[in-house]
Order: sequence, then C-alpha cells, then structure tokens
Amino acid sequence: MIWSGYVFAGTDLLAHKGAAATAPFPLFITLMGVVQIVLARLAARHGWVG
Repeated sequence: MIWSGYVFAGTDLLAHKGAAATAPFPLFITLMGVVQIVLARLAARHGWVG
C-alpha cells in the first residue's frame, strides 16, 4: 500500500492519466479492506470462526 501512495503522490501519474483513471484503483483496495474487516468481525461475533 505504501508503494501505491508514492506512485500517486510522488509522480505525475495523476497529471498524465487524470483522476478518473487513477482514483478508482486505490479506492477499490480501500473499500475491499473495509469489507474484509467488517466481514471478519461479523464472523467472529456469530462464531463462524474459532
């Protein structure tokens, strides 16, 4: 995750490609991380995992 922050903040990729082309990827990764945390907490609360 650190490398992707550098790619977007330390290079001019955003200027060349534009926000519409570069923003969805890190947003998708962040969203999937949140979904996994929520699902893991739900599974632990329901006793699906040991």
